[in-house]
Amino acid sequence: MNLDQTSAARQAGPIGYAGHLTAAIGVSDMERSRGWFQELFGFEPIYTLADWGWCELRTPIPGVSLGIGQEETVTPQGGATLTFGVTDIAAARAHLERNGVRFDGDTREIEGMVRLATFYDLDGNTFMLAQRLTRTGPAAVAEPQMDAHTLVLLMRPAAPPPLDDDAVDALQERHLAFLQTCREQGVMAAAGPFFDRPDERWRGMCIYLVDRERALGLALEDPMVRAGWLEPLALTWLSRPGELSYGPVA
Repeated sequence: MNLDQTSAARQAGPIGYAGHLTAAIGVSDMERSRGWFQELFGFEPIYTLADWGWCELRTPIPGVSLGIGQEETVTPQGGATLTFGVTDIAAARAHLERNGVRFDGDTREIEGMVRLATFYDLDGNTFMLAQRLTRTGPAAVAEPQMDAHTLVLLMRPAAPPPLDDDAVDALQERHLAFLQTCREQGVMAAAGPFFDRPDERWRGMCIYLVDRERALGLALEDPMVRAGWLEPLALTWLSRPGELSYGPVA
């Protein structure tokens, strides 16, 4: 079953799941707890309803968010425990303990299956870290390490601003100069146009040597992009280690 079939099956079920989950907790100070989760766990704010004493944070787990609701009296007891899967539980625990997070005893291990560590937030809500020691399913093999490459596709907008030929030529020269500067600065490995385009909006592609966020920031400084003549679409592409290498970029 492919991803489209899986998604369709999920939506066609008796409940019709939408592919996202919000885990809600009660806290005594929403602003303080929001900052705590952002700083220590890297969660990102989605929205805040200050009058309602409620906010949501995006976790690194696709489709999963944390809802924080301010309550007059917080009495943590029972209920489900949010358990975050991690790749290195010792490193994750050390990071949290350095920042004053309280844990309940030592990290425990179910031999050959999982390591678990219980900790508490500022209001005593219970959370856990979990590191799986084996993969489940028929293909129980180690996941390979992957090299990350940042691709930026340059797309023609649906309604680019009207420019005469001379203006386009001048803009193209500035665009090429920008790409060469990126090469010389060591932030770009390659750039060029597409030849057999299945869609005329697909104009070209750049391979950046920086992470996606920085690559997108750089692409937004491209004169063609600033003029509204191109739109960047940044992607992270993974390949096997050493499978792709770059020559001199200058």
